[in-house]
Amino acid sequence: MLVEVVGSQFDTLPGFILEGEQYKVQNFSYSEAGIYKVPLKSEIACDSLIRLELDVFGIFIPDAFSPNGDATNDVFRVFAQEGRVSTIDMQIFDRWGNQLFRGTAWEGLDADLGVYVYLIDIAFENGTSKSL
Repeated sequence: MLVEVVGSQFDTLPGFILEGEQYKVQNFSYSEAGIYKVPLKSEIACDSLIRLELDVFGIFIPDAFSPNGDATNDVFRVFAQEGRVSTIDMQIFDRWGNQLFRGTAWEGLDADLGVYVYLIDIAFENGTSKSL
């Protein structure tokens, strides 16, 4: 992570996490957006104080869609705050485990009405990733 020196008092550490998760720095955990003063200790007992600027964001995955061409909910995709997600790899499977689609947004035009399962791998701009 890049630490930026701000004045003579604090180094600033920008960070963001997915809603419901925690940002950990040594023995400290943070789960809400805000600005925190975080004391750090090195192995050689050198103390520091950083300013953590933490942002929390969410993602939304719909539980249904209607690919009927009416321009309302026609595509199944992940919704996320702009600038937070670098890549999305979505796989759609039928109830028997057959892969029907792989990409970022499923139009589902040739799919029958039914229940489908997804596996979504998301890579975030901060270098972390999550499978849903």
